[in-house]
Amino acid sequence: MSAGNACDDNDDASPGNEDRMQSDPANKDWYKYTLDLPIRTNPGGHEAIYCSGDLNLVGGVVAATTGTWLPEFFDRYLAGPLQFGRYYLNLMPDGQAYMGGGAYILPRDQLKLGQLYLNGGSWHGHRVVTTSWVQDSIASHTEFDPRYSLGQRHEYGFGWHINFLKSGDNLYRVYSAGGNGGQFIIVVPDLDLVIGMNGGSYGQFDRWYRWELELVPQYIIGAVRHSETPPRK
Repeated sequence: MSAGNACDDNDDASPGNEDRMQSDPANKDWYKYTLDLPIRTNPGGHEAIYCSGDLNLVGGVVAATTGTWLPEFFDRYLAGPLQFGRYYLNLMPDGQAYMGGGAYILPRDQLKLGQLYLNGGSWHGHRVVTTSWVQDSIASHTEFDPRYSLGQRHEYGFGWHINFLKSGDNLYRVYSAGGNGGQFIIVVPDLDLVIGMNGGSYGQFDRWYRWELELVPQYIIGAVRHSETPPRK
């Protein structure tokens, strides 16, 4: 989220905005659309700006490197090992999978993704992701403007959002994957806890951000923290 290009999903006027990219009937190559965006700031800075198109480019790298259709790659190396039920991936106009979001995954399978990372990349003793990649992914690399997170501190790893949830006198560092409308996979390492949500408040960011940032620490973490090992303060 620090490519520096003119892509901001939180700005409807941004040239690289996901909705603008996907709604243009003349645009058949979404990789090229994102790569052709002008550069606005120096790439690799500390400021994160949410851009689904840039994350989609990561899928393009995987496809080009492996020579594999992304739905096949996804099934072979993730959905299959984690024993997913029925799921759907969005396809781009060229027939390749869109990796910027929009996947349809069952709630129990969302939880498996969180548990996979909580386990350091293994599932039932089978290595799915390397431990080093898990550690790099959940480390802080950039930071979002607090305005987009109800004024709260909001960092970003590799595909994972990092927040700090206060429950009682304790502060919990959590990492999560989130989707528009309120689909959340939230991992609370200090409590050995994975939380899943599947909401439909699309476009109502002020509403569904509160589910994680306010309701989770108040009700879910608050309900379990007394019976667990005290977290680091």
